[in-house]
Amino acid sequence: MSAPKWWGDWRPTLTPHTGNLQPTDLIECTMMSGGVPTNTVITGQQIIDGTGGGGGGAAGYYAQYQDDISQPLGAVNIGQPVKFRTMDYSNGVSVVSDTRITIANTGIYNLQFSFQYQNTSSQEHDVTIWLRKNGSDVAGSAGFVAVVSSHGGTPGHCLPSWNYLLDAVGGDFYELYWSATSTQVTLHYYPGSLPPPSAASAIFTVTQQAGIIAGTGMTALNGLSADVQTISTGTTGSDFNVVSSGSNHEFNIPTASATTRGALSSANWTTFNSKQAALVSGTNIKTVNSTSLLGSGDVAVQPTLVSGTNIKTVNGNSLLGSGDVSIGPKLLGFRGILGTAAGTSITICHSILIPANTLTTNSILQLIFRMYRVSGNVGQLYGRIYFNTTNSLTGASLFNTTFTMSGGSTQYMGYVERNFAYNGTTLTSYSNAAFSDYTTGVALTVALNRTVDNYVLFTMQAQNVADTANIDLVKVFAYV
Repeated sequence: MSAPKWWGDWRPTLTPHTGNLQPTDLIECTMMSGGVPTNTVITGQQIIDGTGGGGGGAAGYYAQYQDDISQPLGAVNIGQPVKFRTMDYSNGVSVVSDTRITIANTGIYNLQFSFQYQNTSSQEHDVTIWLRKNGSDVAGSAGFVAVVSSHGGTPGHCLPSWNYLLDAVGGDFYELYWSATSTQVTLHYYPGSLPPPSAASAIFTVTQQAGIIAGTGMTALNGLSADVQTISTGTTGSDFNVVSSGSNHEFNIPTASATTRGALSSANWTTFNSKQAALVSGTNIKTVNSTSLLGSGDVAVQPTLVSGTNIKTVNGNSLLGSGDVSIGPKLLGFRGILGTAAGTSITICHSILIPANTLTTNSILQLIFRMYRVSGNVGQLYGRIYFNTTNSLTGASLFNTTFTMSGGSTQYMGYVERNFAYNGTTLTSYSNAAFSDYTTGVALTVALNRTVDNYVLFTMQAQNVADTANIDLVKVFAYV
């Protein structure tokens, strides 16, 4: 700090000051008596010079707003925000939506208010005032005042005022709320009259106490000069990048791919973490004829197959290629056990499915079953053959021949065989009750749609309730 300098006074031991004061200069003020200094007082360290030279300081953020409209209370004991619709001064502090005192920059601020209340009631009424921050009441901020009653035809008045110290983050907003015990209490505006000027219904001031003062500190970040700036994350781009716009800095880390450098996705991490361990022949990869599968080139496992040379034929048909090789009748199904027992009602003992498109336009269907008397020997037993597209007698087509075993004799089993020619639409056999095919009879046809599933239903029926019938052997062949 330089030696003290003086301004406009006689000090023989000090150097007279010329030009603008500097921030490090001391200012001395003197009381004079008879031309001789009698007292010296140090009163400051710098002077703010309006020309821009020398000392100076930052003003900080501040605001002053008022409201020049009376504000009635909407309902008794219901809080409502105070409105401030006239701006006097504003730097970094503003009012949004008439009520929200919004602070743009982080710091410590002093909020001072004064409210002009009027009471037209003949009784005193209480008013409660409190602070809200970002839409929530601030605990401990409420204060209570009484507004005197009207007197001599003049409304009662009250002018409460106090302050709050705010610890604000940029973007926070505050509201002053009030309620009263009567709607005859209002925040009242008085127009000017002689001698006093107008009286605002509400006034507040905000001044910054601490923090980064306006005009000081860092002035820009990545080209952005907003007082309050934010950081966000994203995934755009083909490499890590930062996009700064407005008041936000977006750090982008894209998902890695064949063309993008970035972070692994969860799915890719799982894929990489589950990768195949190093292959070791004979350890985690097998060999073929003692030859390792690792490396390049082919492993000889079989020479080229040539029908009749190194692969056999069946009935002159090569086994190479796709499709079936016809080597005999196709067994569609068989049963070698007793089925569902039958009494005096026609009952399906066994059924065999003929899958769709099994038969062709030149096929033979061979049915064989054995009737079996399970118990009783009183009446006759009847065997029948039905065809249906479902495994049910409902809607079934009967092959109109009934095979009969007599009762009261030695007929306990009966072996039945029927062969059907199929031309693509119709099954043809003969109508004869003989069990064997080696006989004669009248031709009998049954329609059958080969393009859908069909069931052959083998049924039994007992003539007498004392008898039980069944089938214990079934074979169905298709010659295609």
